Amino acid sequence: GLVAASCAPTLEPPPKAQQKPPPPQAMDAGVVWQAALDRPDVAALGWGSPSKASDEEIAAVFTLTKDDDHAVLHARHDGRPEPKRPPAVHFGRAFEEKEHMLADSCFLRWRWRVTQHPTQNEDAWLDLGASLYVIFDLPGLLSKGKGFKLGWLQHPPTKNGDQRGILEVPQRIDPAAGRWHDETADLCKLYREHFDGDPAEAQVLYVGVVTDADNTESIAEADYADIRLQRHPEP
Repeated sequence: GLVAASCAPTLEPPPKAQQKPPPPQAMDAGVVWQAALDRPDVAALGWGSPSKASDEEIAAVFTLTKDDDHAVLHARHDGRPEPKRPPAVHFGRAFEEKEHMLADSCFLRWRWRVTQHPTQNEDAWLDLGASLYVIFDLPGLLSKGKGFKLGWLQHPPTKNGDQRGILEVPQRIDPAAGRWHDETADLCKLYREHFDGDPAEAQVLYVGVVTDADNTESIAEADYADIRLQRHPEP
C-alpha cells in the first residue's frame, strides 16, 4: 500500500485451504525465464527488494514451501499495528540490462491463490492479497518509470492508478476462495496500449510480488507458483 488508512478490526488468518495446486508446467523452448522456487529458503532465491526491505522483513513475509511436492512462494503480511506495523515488502527478481528484451518475453504466466484478502476498503488498490509487478523502466528521482502492477482485487476499482509510471491493471476481481488460478498477461499488448511503444525497444528489468495489508492494518495471505516469462502463449 502507499497511503495511510484508518484502523481496521483485528483479524485472524483463516484455516489453510486444502485444495492442491495444479501440476507445474514443463519447461519448453518458449520459456525464457522461470522462478526457481525449489530452494531451501528465500535467501537462496537470488531475489531482492526494491522497497529496501531488510532480510528480516523479507523473511517475516515470505517463505518457500511445498504443496503436494510443488514449490510455492508463500506470502503472509500481518499489517496490524501491534507490536509494530511492518511495511509492505516488494520482493522479486531483477534482471541485467538487455537480459530479457520485451519482444522476446511477451507473456508473463503464473499461478496464484489468495487465502485471505486484507480488510476491504473503498480504494480497491489500497492493499492487495496478491499482486505482481513487471518493470520496464525504473522510476528515477525526477522521472517516471514504465511498468505494470497486476493485481487481484476484492471489488471493481473506481479507477486504476499510476504509481510514478507503474500502471495498475486488475488481473482478477473476486473473493479469496483458496483456489489456485492460472494467469497469463500479454505484456507486449499492454505495453503498446498503455505506453504507445515498440516492445522491440523495451526490456524486462524486474518481476516481483507484493502481498500487503499495512494501510488497512489487517492481514493478507497468498501463494505464488510457476512464475515465468515466455515468448509465446501456451495453448
